[in-house]
Amino acid sequence: MSVAIDLMTSFESDRPSKKTPSVWIGCLASYNSGRLFGEWVEIPTDPEQLREEIQRVLKKSPEPMAEEWAFMDYEYVPTEFGENPDLDKLCEYVQLTQDYSINEVGAFISCFSLDDLDNFTDAYIGVYESFDEFAQQEADCHLDAIEGQDFLKRYFDYDSWSRDLSYDYSSEYIGGSCYVFSNY
Repeated sequence: MSVAIDLMTSFESDRPSKKTPSVWIGCLASYNSGRLFGEWVEIPTDPEQLREEIQRVLKKSPEPMAEEWAFMDYEYVPTEFGENPDLDKLCEYVQLTQDYSINEVGAFISCFSLDDLDNFTDAYIGVYESFDEFAQQEADCHLDAIEGQDFLKRYFDYDSWSRDLSYDYSSEYIGGSCYVFSNY
């Protein structure tokens, strides 16, 4: 039991300190031999650089035939990527987190899927306190374009509008904020 705790303590202490998507690249030859060998790496935006990082870690392995790898842990990366992800898609995710926030991109993946990442910029609407706030802003925008809108706003059914709008948009709450996306 103390060996496992020592391994985990060492494993945890090697994590990068800043909040960037990172991965623990593990050597499967070492793992299959009963050793835990690998390294934390910040995920680059270029898939070729990530492949080079994987090879660099495997070359350091204590096992002579270290050819296979697995991503055994992630930091700031959705679990949907798994142990052997599509490296191009993973790097695309990292690029989006640099252009937007980890929460924005994570909310999108929760609403759609990893395969839909190409549609993120077209689908992303924004962040709001609630979906109802987004719906009210949309309604007000449309109502403001109508002459005599003050009268309409007094009798407008915002709750029904919000409910109906929810069929055309997806949303995800993370950290007390609502991320809204169009259902492209």
